[in-house]
Amino acid sequence: GGISLYSLRDRKIKKNFLTQKRPLFTLTARAIDSDEMLEVNSCQGWKSCAYQTVDGNTFVVLSGNEKLQNVTVLLCAHSVGNRIEWTTDLISENKEYSLYSCDYPVISFDAKKDVWFMSPNGPGELWNGLDECRSCQDYPSYGASMQFMAFWNKAWNRGIYYGLHDPAPAYKKIWFEKKK
Repeated sequence: GGISLYSLRDRKIKKNFLTQKRPLFTLTARAIDSDEMLEVNSCQGWKSCAYQTVDGNTFVVLSGNEKLQNVTVLLCAHSVGNRIEWTTDLISENKEYSLYSCDYPVISFDAKKDVWFMSPNGPGELWNGLDECRSCQDYPSYGASMQFMAFWNKAWNRGIYYGLHDPAPAYKKIWFEKKK
């Protein structure tokens, strides 16, 4: 029925930053006739989900979504050293809906007292993993002055940097939220 981000594991210390299944993307479409918004995610509703790994590249193709017909999502995760480069392509032959936005890749982590999150708000803000936090800001702006976020486990002294490589820098929405 789809694909999920199932864990985020630091292989060097053999510990997981994420231990729960989470969507890898959320795709929003707008009805052409009514402006009604429709949301689907990577986890469910796809009739076809295929993947293949070739030379460090993992390709995933999702198609036949029950709610959003005639849309195909192509994902590529390219492993380079200590990082993963993600790309996505959206193909729509749907005459009823226009693709509006795609949050990809969504990187999630378990909220714990030892986990800290650095958001790109203003000059940067530091949040404890147990704090309520949510933001959706335009980049570039004072609301989002950086194209990256990070989280780390203070007890492990290890973390993950999540950055967007965009030399232009093009307009984008930088979004984060604490979920239960």
